[in-house]
Amino acid sequence: MARFLAKFPLQSVVMEATGVYSTPVRDALEGFDGWAPRPLIITFNPTDAKHFPGELHEDKADAFAMARFALMGLLRPSFIPEGVIREMREFTRAADVFTKECTRAKIRIKQVLAAWGLSLPRLKLDTSWSLDLFRAIDWASGNFGKAVSAIRSGEFPTSSTTCTALAKREADYAPFGTVVLPSSAQVVLHSYVLILAAFGALYAQVEGEVGELVGNHPAIERVVNQIASVDGITAITAASIVAEIGDISRFPTAKHFLAYAGCAPTVHQSGTKVARGHLTKRANLHLKLKFIWAGKTIATILKGESEIKNYAKIQFQKHPSKMQKKLVWASVGAKVARVVFALLHTNQLYEASPNKDAILSDSTDLPQAKSTMASSIRELRKRSRQFVNYLNRFQAEAPEKFNAVAEAFGKITWA
Repeated sequence: MARFLAKFPLQSVVMEATGVYSTPVRDALEGFDGWAPRPLIITFNPTDAKHFPGELHEDKADAFAMARFALMGLLRPSFIPEGVIREMREFTRAADVFTKECTRAKIRIKQVLAAWGLSLPRLKLDTSWSLDLFRAIDWASGNFGKAVSAIRSGEFPTSSTTCTALAKREADYAPFGTVVLPSSAQVVLHSYVLILAAFGALYAQVEGEVGELVGNHPAIERVVNQIASVDGITAITAASIVAEIGDISRFPTAKHFLAYAGCAPTVHQSGTKVARGHLTKRANLHLKLKFIWAGKTIATILKGESEIKNYAKIQFQKHPSKMQKKLVWASVGAKVARVVFALLHTNQLYEASPNKDAILSDSTDLPQAKSTMASSIRELRKRSRQFVNYLNRFQAEAPEKFNAVAEAFGKITWA
């Protein structure tokens, strides 16, 4: 194909990004040495060339439409990383696959247990004590009560962590003491536990590879550390974000970055009327999920006080219904995305302080910083006037008490 295309004086070669087939084809075209002159190889998102309803939709018509849009300069090339970033993206996306498989295995384990009357509360399948419990159930031929008793008595040797975890759940697990799993359920359960352990080991291996890759490149390590300093973002998640973003200078403003990350609302416009809907789906889905899961971590797991945590609390107050919890996660995730953009543009580390208005603003330009400072001064002036008015009323209504308080206050020695 490259030799055939090289016969023509081409300006560019365009193709849809399929995710599987387009990358090796693009690499082959860029590595071909017979171009004279060399055209621009463009891989773009298929949604950028959507057809209107009723238009012909077939391969030849699509190819003609792509060529026409490319000649008019309307196609935006997709970001395809090179070198270390591309290798890191392969690792991080593989880690996402392993995480999904672990989640599926956990769901199926709980389904098998529930099907045979063993719906154990507070069962954490990503801990070592839960694996010890399943080993004990196999040893006890499916008898749950016998397995728990053997662990407590030491007949079935386990770690002290397992004994402590079961002791904390003694009241919750007491009603299931008579449950006995059949041999078929034991075999299925054992297979899912092996799957969970296997994919967990694969994830750990990939995480180690990513850590080694990042450690060997100081420039990438610095950016990863900047992102990992944000609440709710781990080192592997920060590396994944870097692999999906590439160079932050590709995005001139925070709005461009939020649109690419899927943290911006869809816009529906008809004439002068503009309405905003759900988060856009025309985005990098891998990056979108990273920020949404970071929002979930901050909203449901993270302890401590910070600007982002306070923002999550406000979102919970606005959307108290359990049906709206995903909306809260998405809102907090969009906040995290704005923070990440600000940090990378200002080359700073995030500090979990409730007064990080300059870093947590939607834009890092000077007018926005001045506006934030002016609003803070207005709020301080308002509070100080309220305090002065309160003292004046206190002095007018109860002068004796006011003089006594003022005298006691004057005797305090300040260090």
